[in-house]
Amino acid sequence: MAAPDLSTNLQEEATCAICLDYFTDPVMTDCGHNFCRKCIRRCWGQPEGPYACPECRELSPQKNLRPNRPLAKMAEMARRLHPPSPVPQGLCAAHREPLASFCGDELRLLCASCERSGEHWAHRVRPLQDAADDLKGRLEKSLEHLRKQMEDTLLFQAQAEETCALWQKMIESQRQNVLGEFERLHRLLAEKEQKLLQKLEEEELEVLPRLHESATRLGQQSAQLATLIAKLEGRCQLPALGLLQDIKDSLHRVQDVKLQPPEMVPMELRTVCRVPGLMETLQRFRGDMTLDPDTANPELVLSEDRRSMQRGEQRQALPDSPERFDPGPRVLGKERFTSGRHYWEVEVGDRASWALGVYRENVNRKEKGGAPYRLMASDLGSTTPMCVEPII
Repeated sequence: MAAPDLSTNLQEEATCAICLDYFTDPVMTDCGHNFCRKCIRRCWGQPEGPYACPECRELSPQKNLRPNRPLAKMAEMARRLHPPSPVPQGLCAAHREPLASFCGDELRLLCASCERSGEHWAHRVRPLQDAADDLKGRLEKSLEHLRKQMEDTLLFQAQAEETCALWQKMIESQRQNVLGEFERLHRLLAEKEQKLLQKLEEEELEVLPRLHESATRLGQQSAQLATLIAKLEGRCQLPALGLLQDIKDSLHRVQDVKLQPPEMVPMELRTVCRVPGLMETLQRFRGDMTLDPDTANPELVLSEDRRSMQRGEQRQALPDSPERFDPGPRVLGKERFTSGRHYWEVEVGDRASWALGVYRENVNRKEKGGAPYRLMASDLGSTTPMCVEPII
């Protein structure tokens, strides 16, 4: 009989008088009694103190609590030798007493000992049935919200799938356009065709997986919502005790549900098929240029039709107007432009060097140097004349 008595004594010595379970992080009061640190702090509340020992009522400041490491080791031994038996349904895990009330602040089921511990003295503690009726109403509102989320998710899912099909259709249509345009110039532009098709393929692979992923994510979300709805519907059919058991986790899961709308993917193709014949393309931008004699440097001799010029052997006696380039063998075209694409064909003859570019209207024409330069669209002013400059 000694062995059973020793085992029983070990369990008793390793058990906290507050939670009636094996010690966890045991501490000793000034009067020599031991409790779980968490239990005694919950029992005493605020740390000012001093407070009465739960066993002998002797006052002991909370700051004097001392860790009891040997007792912690003994409790661990007792826990291994005699692991706690499973808590039956309807009993408090800490006190093994019937669960009779519900804490609205912590969303926990309580037994009589839990209420007397002082931990919930300022909380909203209600009878089981009253709390169940109230939380059942909250769950029904949550179900209504989740069903609306389910409808929106299914709608987004259908739209995402339709968008996927539309995108694939657009890709296929554009692919056929590319193939049709290149059929006529296939041998000349075979390399260009392959590059364009490759870009189109890359654009498809860049966007389509995102659309599929969005549709899949919405499908997963709808499945998760369906599972959660089914669980909450089942919980609503349970009696008060079953409905309130672990209700905190269920409510947290409802609160964590957030609809993730599908990703907004731009439905515009960056790869555009514009591949007419090469000469046809250039002719679309071809511009005729007539030279402006009022801007020509005195060293330049213009033809009668103002379509060509050459550098003369002698300097001409021309009026020195603000519009005329001097020094510098330059002349402007009469045509001016502010936007668009332009193309010129220039015959340079036996000239070893020449320049073609654009100037702003307000350029200083009396400075030496300042070669013409290429303008971007953002650089264009109200009028931007073309400049032709033979250098040699």
